[in-house]
Amino acid sequence: MPRGASPKREHEFEKLKHQFQHDHRYSGREEEVAARIVNKQRSEAGETKSSAGKSASAAGSGRSSTRNTPHTSATSRRSAKAHTGNPRLSVKEYAGLTISEVTSRLASLSLSQIRRLRDYELAHKHRKGMLEKLNRKLVH
Repeated sequence: MPRGASPKREHEFEKLKHQFQHDHRYSGREEEVAARIVNKQRSEAGETKSSAGKSASAAGSGRSSTRNTPHTSATSRRSAKAHTGNPRLSVKEYAGLTISEVTSRLASLSLSQIRRLRDYELAHKHRKGMLEKLNRKLVH
């Protein structure tokens, strides 16, 4: 964390880092990812030197500061990919769906289709809640 970060942000950083270690997410990059998340929160809240001018201009234009960048963000590239769908998966546009949206469709799937969804989830998104629901469905 940069010097000058508030105790609240320091606590958020430590909490995220330990959560990532506990969940075995971002192996070897826990600190980096936690710092990026907290720094983004600081920037959006206007707590950084570089964000002070951006937040005012973004608020005045009614657009977020991330939209003012000339390059396509990684998030928008990922969301564009998410909507193409995977032909092997039985749920259309799975990568772009929330856990509750996927859960509502699980009843109509076979065990092999659920296994494919679980394998995809493990390889790509690794959402703990989704994996628990898929595993429960496979056991019952």
